[in-house]
Amino acid sequence: MKITFIGHASILIETQGLKILSDPWWGFPCFGAQWWTYPKPATQLIDPEQIDYVYISHGHHDHFHLGTLNQFKHHAIKRHVNKNMCITAIQKQSWLGIIA
Repeated sequence: MKITFIGHASILIETQGLKILSDPWWGFPCFGAQWWTYPKPATQLIDPEQIDYVYISHGHHDHFHLGTLNQFKHHAIKRHVNKNMCITAIQKQSWLGIIA
């Protein structure tokens, strides 16, 4: 197993041939442009087409960031969401493969 810090709460977990990305947020502000990622996330380590799962831990904008998550919408990614998460918001984005 290999774990790589990407930025903020985002880590990349590589295990048994799977790549799991947690809570991606980069390149866009959140909370009404009051928060920005600092230091800049190591996005050069991420190839969206190679990510198997995106884990969203909870609904705060610095973990559930639609601007960042939309970068993954055209890829065959299963998104695991915390059971307390608002799945309706994800369904409105036409994301497929939701695991609750």
